[in-house]
Amino acid sequence: MKKLFFIILILLFAACEKEDGPKKKFVVREGFGFYFSYVDKNGYDLLDSTHPNALNFETMRLYYIENGVKKEMIFNNHSEYPRGIRRFCDWPYTDKCVLIIKLSDSTVIDFGHQYSDTICYNEYTGIMTYNEEIVWDYDRDGFRTPVATIVK
Repeated sequence: MKKLFFIILILLFAACEKEDGPKKKFVVREGFGFYFSYVDKNGYDLLDSTHPNALNFETMRLYYIENGVKKEMIFNNHSEYPRGIRRFCDWPYTDKCVLIIKLSDSTVIDFGHQYSDTICYNEYTGIMTYNEEIVWDYDRDGFRTPVATIVK
């Protein structure tokens, strides 16, 4: 009986060992998004539909890259933002409209016939890039709301 007890005890300690793998700095949870405002070179809000060069929100689509293949993100059609993109023009932290975008590791936001951009987020480094430029860094920005202003 003592032998059985020691075997169970050894198995218990072996199962409780710490993992040596890398730790995630900031995990993007379901329903969590990053915030982006878009302005022209003069600082005018390109998400404001009254602007003559406004981005067309209705044609925007999100894609993710899997094994080098671009696939459209499909969300619940009954959610607040079924395409994974939501526009706020009354956000209290800025006088600009913002897009809330649900991200995967590598996300492509397609602006319809205008252009597309690539957003990458690494949960292990805590760094988000927008077209390969760092726009949010967990070590630098901490728990500040992940928001970036993109100049088009």
